Amino acid sequence: MELTGGNTDIIEFPVPSDEWQIYVDAFSQTSKRLEDPNHFTAAFQLKSNEILYAINTGDSMIAGTATYTDVPHAGFVDLIYEAMPPKYRFKKPYDVNVTALREGKIVEATLRFAEFKFSTKEEDLTERTGGVIHNPPY
Repeated sequence: MELTGGNTDIIEFPVPSDEWQIYVDAFSQTSKRLEDPNHFTAAFQLKSNEILYAINTGDSMIAGTATYTDVPHAGFVDLIYEAMPPKYRFKKPYDVNVTALREGKIVEATLRFAEFKFSTKEEDLTERTGGVIHNPPY
């Protein structure tokens, strides 16, 4: 699904359906809620003026597994981290250098991560861990 038409001032953030409402509630605490373009996408105006679309993918997360959403620009990792309320921020944005083999050649790339930790209820002892990643093609 392409809501943005390639506009870099718009961030598409697809999340599994069982985490979608958690992200919508969290972003609602820090960002202005805009009119939603459809029933499975929530729109937010970030403080940095970008528009963030939290998109319900309809997928389910795997219990006990961290869920990371890939975004097309490393800077989006920082913007999404800043849009998350401080109580849900787990690890601030950081880089990981990787080396891979592509078409018989060694290539290097830098991945950018930010991590979140939250639970669905204040009294819930089970926390979900997830985050956002920029994983450039290499």
